[in-house]
Amino acid sequence: MPGKGYLCFVDKNFAYFYDGGIEDLRLRNWDRSPYQYSHPEKPSGEKISRIAFDDWDFLQPPHFGEFSVLSVNNSCVAWLTRILGPGEYLQIYAGTEYNKFIDMVHGCDCDLWVEVEKRNKR
Repeated sequence: MPGKGYLCFVDKNFAYFYDGGIEDLRLRNWDRSPYQYSHPEKPSGEKISRIAFDDWDFLQPPHFGEFSVLSVNNSCVAWLTRILGPGEYLQIYAGTEYNKFIDMVHGCDCDLWVEVEKRNKR
């Protein structure tokens, strides 16, 4: 499934993408805030893709603790922010398409790693 889905969750240097409507995705503790301390369940399953990225250049906004995963996924705040220059930011919001996320992160000269589909052994 790599290449499909929309950003629905970020945990440290892993971005999770759901191949469906993120507004329909509800997991344990996603409605609790602050997000960092509510131990939200990480998405998993066949409709989930994951990308690891070099997170040293990306920040979570300082007020992020006010929000739950659901409120972040409703675009109240960006999942990831990178300072590009004085007053200039790149912000990556929930719902960002998988390939666009790759382009945005790679465009910042950051390394990233994508999962590959497993092949059936014959």
